[in-house]
Amino acid sequence: MTIAITMLAALLAGDPPAAPGAPAPGGFLAGPAVKGSAPAAPTLIERAFDGGLVPLEDEPGVVAAYRVAPTPEERTQLDAIAARRSAAFSAILDEHYQQFTALGADLRRAAQMTAAERAGLLGRLAEVRDLLKPFAERGSFIDEARGVLGEERAAQARAMVDAWRAARIEELRKELGDAAPDDARLAAREQLQELGGMIRRTIERRADFAKAQFEDLAKRLELTPEQAEKVRALFMASAVRRIQGDRGGLSRRERQELFAELAKVLDESQRATLREIILDR
Repeated sequence: MTIAITMLAALLAGDPPAAPGAPAPGGFLAGPAVKGSAPAAPTLIERAFDGGLVPLEDEPGVVAAYRVAPTPEERTQLDAIAARRSAAFSAILDEHYQQFTALGADLRRAAQMTAAERAGLLGRLAEVRDLLKPFAERGSFIDEARGVLGEERAAQARAMVDAWRAARIEELRKELGDAAPDDARLAAREQLQELGGMIRRTIERRADFAKAQFEDLAKRLELTPEQAEKVRALFMASAVRRIQGDRGGLSRRERQELFAELAKVLDESQRATLREIILDR
């Protein structure tokens, strides 16, 4: 149990994006063509030069569903499903952000905890699992995408996910060596790492959205470099409050305070443009 808890420190950690594969050599370096061979079955398992698994850019089920859905129409439908799931997960993260981040901090120091503290940590893990129950009840991404994929391709996508997770558990076992727990605990660790990746991607999307909003505002207001630096600080502080708050957005009072601070940085023409932007929104 001690090892399993220590492993959970990866809850809020993320993997780097997957590297693109190198193109096959052509011309004189190309090997003999194989005629009549069937195309390789889609898989999530790709290996880096050191033999390790190339990390996935999203949940295994999401990646698998997109790989077996080749048409633009199907991918558009999957985009809509992904957006709904992202909104549902984001709402839970908004409402209970402090509990998620506090748990992450506890997990990072799990190895130094006493037995009593670890018992409390297990209780907090159970609380977070309960908070996520409404999202878990939706089923997996493949479950929700079954109407798009059909039964055959949904089963194919699930097999791809199972193969990926088995490969990941084997990789974890090799990394841990003699200290590796049993497969059930390794599987639990992998699932928590997937959850950590979902949390990280949700926060990164928020940060990217805030950055895009700032860049749009800076362009429309024609900010000087000095103004841009001050406005960026105000805007990003507001974005952090939104991410760390217990709501999905800023209150009316907080928005008014933000725009009041922005107005202090702007000249009269820019303030007029800002008022137009506010009215438009």
